[in-house]
Amino acid sequence: MKVEFYKNKDGKCPVQDGIKDLANKSKRKVLKFLERIEDDDDNKLGRFFRSQNALPIKGYKGLFEFRPFPCRIFFTFKGGACWLLHLIVKKNNGRTPKKELKKANKIKEIIK
Repeated sequence: MKVEFYKNKDGKCPVQDGIKDLANKSKRKVLKFLERIEDDDDNKLGRFFRSQNALPIKGYKGLFEFRPFPCRIFFTFKGGACWLLHLIVKKNNGRTPKKELKKANKIKEIIK
């Protein structure tokens, strides 16, 4: 499956920039996750996503998050590709901030 990165109106890719800034351990987890998605031709990713803490977000149809500590990467699927939408690096508590969820959902609507 192809992996696409959302680019904002300035042509910048916040997810790629965020990945570059991660600590090595988190960066390796993210890159392994992306590699596994790209290598999947049979679309049998359900078990893999669950094993990697990549789950649908309740209340946001079609929006998912991958949770390599300490960051969150929000993604969706469109046209046979996995679109990486938004990355947050630090959470203040055990919950993902609603502001960040709304931002990721807005980006998802832009690419749909």
